[in-house]
Amino acid sequence: MPPKEKPSRTRKIESEYRPSLQQRERFDLLKNLSHALETATVHYSVLGGYGLDALYGKLSRDHDDIDIIVEEEDHVRAQEIISNLDFAHLKTEEGVEKYVHKTTGTKLDLGNSKLFEQAIRHLEPGAEIDSSLYFPEQTNAVLEGVSLRTATLEAQQQVAAIQLKRFGRKAPKAVADEKLIRKIIEKSGK
Repeated sequence: MPPKEKPSRTRKIESEYRPSLQQRERFDLLKNLSHALETATVHYSVLGGYGLDALYGKLSRDHDDIDIIVEEEDHVRAQEIISNLDFAHLKTEEGVEKYVHKTTGTKLDLGNSKLFEQAIRHLEPGAEIDSSLYFPEQTNAVLEGVSLRTATLEAQQQVAAIQLKRFGRKAPKAVADEKLIRKIIEKSGK
């Protein structure tokens, strides 16, 4: 009797994300922005897609904007830095300043800690906000060789949950962020 054939152990190969030229330009802007904020000792944090990618350790998808929050006392310096990097202020919406880069068209959202906490409490009454989860004392993640400050996974989960509550499943970025959070948790083994 011939020996039984072992079942084929084919590994599912995850397709590798390849950033577009436009995405590379956006990432270069983020790199320049984080360097300028660090140099000026502005307490900042990258949220959203790029913040999650930094926790994941690599770019996972295209992002259409850069989301940054700064401590309230650093807000004016952050505005000056953003302006010096050729971003034009478009409008302020619900306490978030909306900018666009003059050359690349990259969108940037700037919030500050006080308004951010108010927004969270408005959407989630009684929510506990630990600012140390949002504003690390030093860079705490690396993305494509660039050290960044980003909110912890716990804080990113809080933001994603609020976005889903506010916008529902119709918000593709919130759904994508939720999926990446699950990948980060799986990767870390928690």
